[in-house]
Amino acid sequence: MLSQRADSVPLLKILLEQKNRATAEHCERVMRYSVQLACEAGVTGDAMHAVANGALLHDIGKLHVPSDLLAYPGPLEDDAMALVRTHALRGEDLLRRFPGLRMKDIARIVGAHHEWFDGSGYPRGLAARAIPYGARIVAICDAFDAMTAGRCYQRPRSYAAAIEELVACSGTQFDPELVRTFVGMGERYFRISS
Repeated sequence: MLSQRADSVPLLKILLEQKNRATAEHCERVMRYSVQLACEAGVTGDAMHAVANGALLHDIGKLHVPSDLLAYPGPLEDDAMALVRTHALRGEDLLRRFPGLRMKDIARIVGAHHEWFDGSGYPRGLAARAIPYGARIVAICDAFDAMTAGRCYQRPRSYAAAIEELVACSGTQFDPELVRTFVGMGERYFRISS
């Protein structure tokens, strides 16, 4: 299933690795978590292909973000944060330039992975079922990895603390049904780096 990646995916992954190794490693972990969650949620076939590759490339738009912002060790000013937030649409736009329906499905996931279930996310303010299912999966796994692997501006949290945060944000930031599935899978599925 994962061997059926779109031809352009390995090249794009290499570009992301060259831009920022930490981001590329994060994307690999998010892909593993997303595939596990998607399997548990009953996703198969082309939809699984899109989830796996959408997760792997969810931060590809960061190729357009200056490296110093990606490695900044503290909170970003509003204008810098606004620039970082362009990565979802920039990634979607980049992937839509590649031919094929499969890449369009991947692009939709990339463009929507920061949408919130309650409609207060970005870039389009989509809510609930208007957010592609794959993007709702990736959003949970992206947040989980950001919390457990840590960032240059924050220490990693434990598995339990990350789960507590996902549950607290269920129904606002995250699809509550998918959060229940994620939590029900248990810690054995998620090798965290902390």
